[in-house]
Amino acid sequence: MLFTEKMVKEAADKCTTEEEFVVAMFEALYCVPWDSIKSVSGFAKCGKEVSDCIWGIALDFVTKNNPQGLQIPGLWFNYGFSTDNDMKPWEVEGGEVELSYTPDEVAILEEAI
Repeated sequence: MLFTEKMVKEAADKCTTEEEFVVAMFEALYCVPWDSIKSVSGFAKCGKEVSDCIWGIALDFVTKNNPQGLQIPGLWFNYGFSTDNDMKPWEVEGGEVELSYTPDEVAILEEAI
């Protein structure tokens, strides 16, 4: 999957907390609502350009939105994507994900099959 700078900026603009920003990045990566993700094994990783973009936007976001004035996007540092210099510039890749669905979502999926 490829991310764009526009995608990252739009996700950040919709957020008011650092937690929301981190969740927005994972929702974009897995293309599902965060509440649908039961577990993730392994780590998400991305190319250097997207990593630099996300770090820059995360730093701007924290500087602007963090009432304590912290200058380090700590949640992104601890839970964000790893940088893989061998990946394409804007490429992102997630770890294995296990999804959990509501009964209504299961019914819709079963009808589609």
